[in-house]
Amino acid sequence: MTRWRGFLRVDGVAHHVVVEGAGPVCVLSAGLAMSWFDWDPVVPLLAPHRTVVRFDRPGHGL
Repeated sequence: MTRWRGFLRVDGVAHHVVVEGAGPVCVLSAGLAMSWFDWDPVVPLLAPHRTVVRFDRPGHGL
């Protein structure tokens, strides 16, 4: 299982991103006032079969 965590710049704005798992991509987008780690309980269910991408929206989380 692959895991990558870091910052990507989109239009000059840094976004904290976490990628783990293998397979087709599944992007998890947190809702109001949530952060990437709020998806922690779900990731172990998806990561064996999907590449799970989570991120913080600017101003939330990291």
